[in-house]
Amino acid sequence: MKILATYILVLFSVVLFSQNEANIWYFGDLAGIDFNNGEPLALTNNDVMSSAGGTAVMSDKNGDFLFMTNGETLWNRDFEVMQNGDSLNGNAQTTQACIIIPNSNDEDIYYVFTLDRAPPLGSEGLHYSIVDMSQASGRGAVVDKNIQLLAPASEKLTATLHENLSDVWVIVHGWDNNLFHAFLVTKDGVNHNAVVTAIGSEHSSFSEGTPVGAMKASPDGSKLALSLYNKDVFEFFSFNNLTGVVSDFVSSNSHYRGAFGVEFSPNSRKVYGSTYFLNDRSNSYIFQFDIKAGDIAGSALSIPTPADIPYLACAMQLGPNGKIYVSRFNGDSLGVILNPNRDGIKCDYIREWVGLDGRTTRAGLPAFIQNYFDIPDFLYFNDCLGDTTWFDITNKDNIDSVYWDFSDPESGMQNFSTLFQPWHIFSNPGTHMVKLIIYYGGDVFKHSAEVLIRDLPTVDLGESQVIYPNAYITLDAGDGMAEYLWQDGSDLQTFLVKDHGLYSVEVTDEFSCKNSDSTSIYYLEFAAPNAFTPNGDGINDHFLPVLPEVGVSNYNMIIFNRWGRQVFETKQPEPGWDGTSGGELLSPGAYVWVITFDAQVELYGRKTVEKHGTVMLLR
Repeated sequence: MKILATYILVLFSVVLFSQNEANIWYFGDLAGIDFNNGEPLALTNNDVMSSAGGTAVMSDKNGDFLFMTNGETLWNRDFEVMQNGDSLNGNAQTTQACIIIPNSNDEDIYYVFTLDRAPPLGSEGLHYSIVDMSQASGRGAVVDKNIQLLAPASEKLTATLHENLSDVWVIVHGWDNNLFHAFLVTKDGVNHNAVVTAIGSEHSSFSEGTPVGAMKASPDGSKLALSLYNKDVFEFFSFNNLTGVVSDFVSSNSHYRGAFGVEFSPNSRKVYGSTYFLNDRSNSYIFQFDIKAGDIAGSALSIPTPADIPYLACAMQLGPNGKIYVSRFNGDSLGVILNPNRDGIKCDYIREWVGLDGRTTRAGLPAFIQNYFDIPDFLYFNDCLGDTTWFDITNKDNIDSVYWDFSDPESGMQNFSTLFQPWHIFSNPGTHMVKLIIYYGGDVFKHSAEVLIRDLPTVDLGESQVIYPNAYITLDAGDGMAEYLWQDGSDLQTFLVKDHGLYSVEVTDEFSCKNSDSTSIYYLEFAAPNAFTPNGDGINDHFLPVLPEVGVSNYNMIIFNRWGRQVFETKQPEPGWDGTSGGELLSPGAYVWVITFDAQVELYGRKTVEKHGTVMLLR
């Protein structure tokens, strides 16, 4: 007896989407926002950290704030300077001043990378410090500080997961050269031997005050993009997240005056760049590039911005909800790109979107591991065969209607839906290419993604069995399962049966899919009549022993007359012996019978059972 068990499992396209480490942001002049309820809400509890440049903020897996830094000082969750958290070698004026990387094997350990300004304004380059959150009553302490990795360095700093989805690459650019440095952070710490790639433009300053511009990795970890403010260009690269090597250099034209911020769309296809002017009152702009286009530079599209002067679009950062947030210098709100996966003006940029309750922005926003934002167009929940699989669009802005195709033709009309949050029960396990069509304002946006429906784990307790009283057998639910649950609450792979009855087990595999099976155990019972009357009256016409209901195999019955001659044999328990031999009626009298069959009769094994006796044939 197999039972399908529904088990709720939230399945995201990447490991990190389900985490909430990027849900709290602090930046600018005491500004902050909170994503824990989906859409950002202003925070006004930060009265200590201001930063003209980039910041870094770390929350735990529940989205609760842990600590923050502007590259110069670390503050704990109570907004107090963390123990030994002062005098970091970063600079709060740096474009990307800092980033925080958690240890993949110890949830209390974090590596805080800080970046000084580039020459001629700074010379300290890239350092890291180690935070242990188990200290200071859970408020954390810096246990090792200002360990230098590279000096001097450009003002560009980003991070992306290694191919193994555990280690992290921290990527920085050298100064007065064209060298990328990728430092690998593993469970054992920071590897000081960077992977160095010479590619792209030299990063240097043409005049004091202009060594700025950002760098970002794509959410899928395959691309890099950066801005060079003093050269008026955006540059694009491929990144090998297995080796740390940078390749495939492409540069834009040099007419993006004051190129400053960069950010990728959640699907890693679009790159957005902002231009920001320090030396005049000209308007700034946001541009969109298609990183997958054959001509990336030629794919540039201008995203309309308000005409008020000065606008000064600065840093851009993806949020946990799949939207890009834009800081404008000294603004009282953040702008937003509502649909960054869409082309051109269809991405829907809005200048003022998130009010900051009296706090103001500057040039920077927090930095995070970019894979946190590898957000699919839709999510699905419950992925085991037989489950009700629910679907949810991750970004619901600017949608008039939708159409779903679940790629499950055996389900008939249930294969399609027009609901925003539909459900489907898949007919078969395996990979289904689910299609989502979104309609908005006369435009059609097509999305698709593979949805893996997992087969249920195999569990088979076998057919029902018989045992002698006081014998024992072992039921085995099969190896390799994450969890076992027997009828009495025990949780081992095997169960020792000492009594007759119904036995059942539920198994859970590594993907949290469940299945169950049961079997009945009967005592071995045997009885045989001592007489029968094969006279055709329908009463006791056959010699028919009573056998166990189940678990009997290899049955054989032989009948002998009083002189020991065999007169009958059958291998079928029914209908029994009718008192004939070769079709002829036999004489009344005593006959000897011998019956053998196989049954479970002792510990861990089956045995051939032999029974014998006499029966009177009466006429």
